[in-house]
Amino acid sequence: MRKSPSTSYLAATALAGVLAVASAWLPWVRKLPVGYTDGQPYYTSEFVAGMETGFRGTDMAILGPVAVALVVVVISRVRRWRPDVVVALAGAFVTLVGWTRFQTFAGVDRYAPEPGVYLALATGLLLLLTGGGAYLRGVVRRRRNGQTA
Repeated sequence: MRKSPSTSYLAATALAGVLAVASAWLPWVRKLPVGYTDGQPYYTSEFVAGMETGFRGTDMAILGPVAVALVVVVISRVRRWRPDVVVALAGAFVTLVGWTRFQTFAGVDRYAPEPGVYLALATGLLLLLTGGGAYLRGVVRRRRNGQTA
């Protein structure tokens, strides 16, 4: 077992952190016009969470798991921990949240997904691939060396 994560592992998780902050800051959805009157679009007056720019309450569903994963990776630099499972689980959760919100927005004709939801999906997939890939490499390495568990 390595004492600390590799530099590329740290870079990937740091990039995921930057993408998560950008995802939380940018809007996730845009309302499309319901119709046009004299060439001018008109919209419904309903509020949809994710239309605003900036940090709001639902952004913690993205920032929280990513922050936990980043803290575990930083701590694993000093301790003999393997952060792979925590990073992969955070990535799976962020991907699930981003995908469900994307499906909600894309499934309705009045809404259009914005860059924030795509960045959330990219964040989740990056964490999932980073943590899951490192975990699977560790399993294969242990099996080659004849170790169990």
